[in-house]
Amino acid sequence: MKIAEPPQSILVVDDTPENITVLRQLLSREGYRVRPALRGKLAIEAAQIEPPDLVVLDIMMPEMDGFAVCQALKADARTRDIPVLFLSALDGIEDKLRGFQLGGIDYIPKPFQAEEVLARVDTHLRLRRAQEQLRRQNEELQQAAVLQADVERILRHDLKSPLGNIINFAELLLDDRGLSGDQRLSIETMREAAFRMLGMVNTSFDLLKMERGAYEYHPTAFDLLPVLQRLRAELRLSADQKYLRWECEVEGQPLALLAGQPLAVACWIQGEELLCHSLFANLLKNAVEAAPVGSVLRWQIRSVEGMLEVKLRNAGEVPAEIRERFFDKYATAGKPSGTGLGTYSAQLMTRTQGGEIALNTSEEGYTTVVVRLPLVLPPVEFRPEELMLEAEEDEAPEHLSVLLVDDDPAVHSFIRQQLSVDGWSVTSVYDGPTGLQQLQKRGYTAVLLDNQMPGWDGPSTALQIRNWERESPERQPCTIVVFSAEIDAELKTRARAMGIQELLQKPISGPALRTTLRRLVQSHRAGRETGLPFAPTVDVDEDLQDVLPAALESWRDLVRQLRPLAESGQAVPLRSYAHRLKGGLALYGLDTASEIATRIDLGCLHSPQKLPNRVLTDIDRLQHYLDEVHVRFVTLD
Repeated sequence: MKIAEPPQSILVVDDTPENITVLRQLLSREGYRVRPALRGKLAIEAAQIEPPDLVVLDIMMPEMDGFAVCQALKADARTRDIPVLFLSALDGIEDKLRGFQLGGIDYIPKPFQAEEVLARVDTHLRLRRAQEQLRRQNEELQQAAVLQADVERILRHDLKSPLGNIINFAELLLDDRGLSGDQRLSIETMREAAFRMLGMVNTSFDLLKMERGAYEYHPTAFDLLPVLQRLRAELRLSADQKYLRWECEVEGQPLALLAGQPLAVACWIQGEELLCHSLFANLLKNAVEAAPVGSVLRWQIRSVEGMLEVKLRNAGEVPAEIRERFFDKYATAGKPSGTGLGTYSAQLMTRTQGGEIALNTSEEGYTTVVVRLPLVLPPVEFRPEELMLEAEEDEAPEHLSVLLVDDDPAVHSFIRQQLSVDGWSVTSVYDGPTGLQQLQKRGYTAVLLDNQMPGWDGPSTALQIRNWERESPERQPCTIVVFSAEIDAELKTRARAMGIQELLQKPISGPALRTTLRRLVQSHRAGRETGLPFAPTVDVDEDLQDVLPAALESWRDLVRQLRPLAESGQAVPLRSYAHRLKGGLALYGLDTASEIATRIDLGCLHSPQKLPNRVLTDIDRLQHYLDEVHVRFVTLD
């Protein structure tokens, strides 16, 4: 049963009772609820207590005329949105203009025609109802957007964290060479199921962001071949049902993509491992579905002009009618259950990672999809003794130690096993305050923080650590790394402000974590040797990658001129150079360096006759920072 809507109310304001009676009878017959008011102040009070849907307002009234009433209604947040229709014997153009300027929506001169009044009242009440409906819909959409964002955060953190643990521990188990074939197959199946679910969590939200250019891209260096190996295992059943055979060539050398087989060649690219997993899963699934029974699926992998090229070739041709729009959204043919999103999403993921994708149908009877992704060199072999920080004579070398702060016990177990490979010792605590207390008891080479924890989150803990270090100048600053299921622009900004050197995305990759720590600790050692803090990784907008290298060189040259000026007491040119540096560095996103240049500038201002020693120290700090800073070009909002 549909509930009838209440009648719309109209407040009629006129100091003449006869006019109110006529309007009340006229409007009541049309189903409106009419509320009369003989004075302007009474009308304002009535509208504030119970706002009407429309005000019909006379102008010429004693004490307070209609213009003043309208102005008062529009000045009050409770009544400003109520439409006001003037009804007056004043019909001069000046009066009408003034009414509109004060917020009136219409003006009917007296004496009025009943049909005209009804028509205009009906029009404005319809508009009012439509506006109210739009307002409610906008509020509902805003609430839905907030709910969607909350659900997304829940999925990102509450689902990705345990899935990441499953993946990480499955990989640890697979390192055991004593596993039987069935045991290995079971662990691989568990790992691939976790990867598939993780891919669903990611792509369900990320494709829309990629379409809008709002996706937060976080590339790392990783080997693509294990990803392809996992995908081969994931689709083993559907491929075996069609008796498909697999062939793979890497730089012309045959390589079987079989689960558990050691990989002889490393194909390292710059990208996101989970994105590549989803990208090639879509392409491989299409190839398996399209390939005839008993045919061959062939991978050809090679390096071409700084890119890693992957060609996937299968028997069977793409229908001619969709070849030109093969990567378009919803383009599909001959697949009753096809959505046309597989190749479209593969194209989005490839472009997001700075790659290229193309369809090749030149070979009759076959289809080849070519993907190119940025190629990088694999990391060099690591020897832990190379990172042992040199100690003073008769002192033992400093141990490579990590303080891990995370509320998930599974993460502690995984990281401890991963870092033991490089000879690190790991101390585990489960919240930020305990982590700070532990750090105050003894020094650590690095601190690893989870982003989301009860109480202090990762950035808040980092800030407390940096504040304590400033108060304890005898203690060397530690490397701080934060890992999070979701890395967005807000987290990046907080990380820069709170002294965090690196952000790593969950699920944590053991090799990526070890590579990151090696690089940061090497920079840390350089800082120890010079008595200066090491420089962090800085995210800079990719639009600046053509101009920033030259700018960096010019800044380094400029900084080298600062110390002679400071030593000779030339405060004026020194301050001019420092002022120029702080603006340029801030413009390009090197905030820490800009802050150091600002301190140099202020030091010259406060003590122009004799420059304080801290100015020389800051000059050394700035030079060290610019020499050591690691710039990473990313897409920034």
